[in-house]
Amino acid sequence: MVVERKRDEYYTIFDMEMEDFVLSATYLNPHKSTVGHQHPWSEAYYIAIGFGKIIIGREIKDATEGDFIRIPANIFHQVFNLGTFPMRFVCAWREK
Repeated sequence: MVVERKRDEYYTIFDMEMEDFVLSATYLNPHKSTVGHQHPWSEAYYIAIGFGKIIIGREIKDATEGDFIRIPANIFHQVFNLGTFPMRFVCAWREK
């Protein structure tokens, strides 16, 4: 079941939770960023539409359409949309 987890002026997030796995779709509004955070599990991001930057630890990397990006566990990360339309990306992780 897909659930809208968050909607505000920054982004809209939809999650589909399975037993121990989450698939999340984010629509990040133009010139906005996600809330920077870290957690004890790794994640994989797929940038479906748009472009921007992503901070992973102390690195700043390009995030462009078609990129797969791995986020290691316990590492700070934050996505920035540099485009003029919503950036769309999918994120997958296991919490256990």
